[in-house]
Amino acid sequence: MTIDENVEELKKEAELIARYYLSGTGNKISSIPTAAYTYIDSKVDLEEREKNKKMSFKNLKKIKDFYATIPFEELKGDENFYPLFVIDRMLLGIEEQMKRVFSEKPKQFEYDVLLRAVQTIIGIGGLYKASLTSLIKKIKSVPGNEDYKVKVTSFETDQEILFSI
Repeated sequence: MTIDENVEELKKEAELIARYYLSGTGNKISSIPTAAYTYIDSKVDLEEREKNKKMSFKNLKKIKDFYATIPFEELKGDENFYPLFVIDRMLLGIEEQMKRVFSEKPKQFEYDVLLRAVQTIIGIGGLYKASLTSLIKKIKSVPGNEDYKVKVTSFETDQEILFSI
């Protein structure tokens, strides 16, 4: 295989990984425990709690909707996508835990479980991002590809944006 053929294969792989990368997910999902803590902190008024609850469930729904578009059956067996499989399975648990925390009398323990689950998802998502950035680094190391970028979906806008390192 020539260098050009190898680079083209790497680009195809990077573009496939990028197709299922939702930029900004880590920031949005990390805001859920922050919002949930208002249900533990009795100093926060009810209106603020309800606003935080709605925002958190809205963000989670958007993430779940994105994951619902991923063709997991087609991606089986490709280790690049293993993080997506794990996150997809964890999202249901996150939702159930959110229901417990965003309740009338949540317990600190329920909040702690939610926080750990969200931190785990962020870590796993970081592995997926690392796969993408590693491929981009390899591609950019080949002369003539120094400005290589891929298109990913932005959480904020639902539009494609250019991603690079």
